[in-house]
Amino acid sequence: MKANLLLLISALGLFSVQQVYSQCATGIVNMNFYKSTGGSGTYSDPATGLIEYGFCFTPNTFFEKSTNWMHGIYVSWSDIPSGVRITKGLTGIQPTQHGSRTWIYVDSLKARQLGLPGLGYFADDGDGNPTNNYGDNGLGTPNATFPNLSPFCFEATYTCGSPTLLRPVITVTGDGTTGAWKNPACPGDVINATKGGPLDDGILIVCGLVLPLELLSFEGYNKDGINYLFWSGIADNKFSHYELEKREYASNDFTKLDNFVIPASTKDNSAHYISSMDVNLTKEVNYYRLKMIEQDNTFEYSRTISLRNSIRTIGSVEVFPNPIDDLVYIQLPTVSTPITYEIELLNVNGLSLMAQRINVKGSNSKHQLDVNSLSSGVYFLKLKSENEFSQMFKLLKK
Repeated sequence: MKANLLLLISALGLFSVQQVYSQCATGIVNMNFYKSTGGSGTYSDPATGLIEYGFCFTPNTFFEKSTNWMHGIYVSWSDIPSGVRITKGLTGIQPTQHGSRTWIYVDSLKARQLGLPGLGYFADDGDGNPTNNYGDNGLGTPNATFPNLSPFCFEATYTCGSPTLLRPVITVTGDGTTGAWKNPACPGDVINATKGGPLDDGILIVCGLVLPLELLSFEGYNKDGINYLFWSGIADNKFSHYELEKREYASNDFTKLDNFVIPASTKDNSAHYISSMDVNLTKEVNYYRLKMIEQDNTFEYSRTISLRNSIRTIGSVEVFPNPIDDLVYIQLPTVSTPITYEIELLNVNGLSLMAQRINVKGSNSKHQLDVNSLSSGVYFLKLKSENEFSQMFKLLKK
């Protein structure tokens, strides 16, 4: 499920966004069978020993709204868990909706040789080489319905190692993204399993106890004296929430910055995307980690990432009162030579509400902003000097 939606905004300007691709692929990935040496494959009773499972993709509506070509239904190399071997399921060669093309299965060896993005089913012109498709032939005509296709099925095996969560993922591409004509606007639609398995959620728990959350990414960067952090994951209803924690340079202790509860709509095994920003940077280097907490209060930590502040702070600055009423005062450092400051007030979405440039000199460098017209809520005051020193303050308007 891909959407470009603003899912969550909190008092710190936090939001959750899902990526969007242009193909609009929809369909269902179903784990149609599973078996193991022991265990049922649930969180409380993980599968053990030799694990076998199968999964199928069934398209249910048109893809690209302008052409509807569908060229590849495959498991991307990056979506094959370590130690898992994937082979063809029951799906045989079947005709596409267009001309004499057929769907063929390309195994991992041949897919590597041809430079395909994964192993699976591809539209073929009859020569056994899907890369000869140039984006003009595939499944369908504009906005057409699908013919009576059999599901595109795979089988997989895994021998127990570390405890892990197995969730099949299918990628669908069209218009030549698997062929010689590359279309960067159509990198493919990624569809996670949401049906089948021991709990009918497309998930198989193997080799030991794991968190009901698959953390897909945790990254960050610094810009203009602000640390931006973002992460993504797939969770089910056993997962409770995230806590973002921070440790400053030369400190041994992490402190909690905030809680993040994922929207209920993304607890259906679709990916959620969450972002945050840290404006209180008193040290040059800061460290962050995620505490991932289950409903029963058990938890795990993510890896720790470090971010270096690219801009030094101005120095001794006071912003008061906070919470603010109609006026906010900014007490600037004492300076012996004139210096120019840029003052900007932002809302939680980063939109600039007002901006001023002031010149100050001496010890009585107090400036005031009239914020009477602002509604109640959270705002950010950005202060930047002409020599690129910068500082950000969080303000609460009554």
